[in-house]
Amino acid sequence: MDTLGDILRAYIRHAKEDLGENTAYVYELTINAHLMEPFGKMRNGQLTTAKLQAYREKRKAEGDKDSTINRELSYLRAAMRLQAKQGRSLTIPWFPITNEDGNARQGYQEEPNFLRFLSALIDDLKPFACCAYYGGMRRGELVKLELRDIDVERRFIVVRFGKNGDSRSVPIYDGPMLQWLQWLWEHRQPSQVKAFVFSDGRPVTLRNFYAHWHAAAKTSGVGYFIPHDGRRSSNRRLSREGVPQALRMKVHGWKTPDMDRRYGVVDTADAEAVRILMDTRRTTAKTTASAKSLPEKEP
Repeated sequence: MDTLGDILRAYIRHAKEDLGENTAYVYELTINAHLMEPFGKMRNGQLTTAKLQAYREKRKAEGDKDSTINRELSYLRAAMRLQAKQGRSLTIPWFPITNEDGNARQGYQEEPNFLRFLSALIDDLKPFACCAYYGGMRRGELVKLELRDIDVERRFIVVRFGKNGDSRSVPIYDGPMLQWLQWLWEHRQPSQVKAFVFSDGRPVTLRNFYAHWHAAAKTSGVGYFIPHDGRRSSNRRLSREGVPQALRMKVHGWKTPDMDRRYGVVDTADAEAVRILMDTRRTTAKTTASAKSLPEKEP
């Protein structure tokens, strides 16, 4: 392998062979869109920390977030480390990966907004959307689900192979999630295996639903909204209802508390509620203090 471009292409092949389809798709898309042009023609030893830092600053100036730039640089570093692990002698510089502590995920929808979105979505995709939003399930998990994995009577879904390779059970909540999964069973097609299919029999895949999804988001006025926002929303909703962290981690398939914290989501509604509470207390305190400062009336 003569160049970093060769190393990056080898890493894409590795992703397609050894990692999940969705993961490999993201890696290839990111590498080709952002890493090949600035780094692809460099040979071993030409990559330096200064060049990596210049890349970070350029991407930052273009408006990209630190977390996004971190992911891009981490793909390049992982590609080089993979070659080193396989015995190739490489000069791997220090990578300027910034600290992401406290980087809560942005993007979620409150239930009234989701229900507007759901009403604008085609019926074929409503069970899929409800599982993403209420169940907090990953897109890759949803497209792999089979009908046998959905137990409407006992009210749970079995995720056989999640992102971390573990199986788990996801509750089916009363309301739209239960109603649309019942609809799914009532409208299942002869010999249907996959849980989510279009009315013409095509299975829902990682990408073939997006035209309908984005159209519903636009029509309903909810703005930019992707299935993964539902996962964040689900965790925030359970947290608000007092569900313990350990249980949230189990139903969402997280191994570490850090993932739960990252999906806490920066919520402006929470900030507004705190502001109103503190303003109310301040007003009450001022009123009390003012009353105490008034002269006592003579009997």
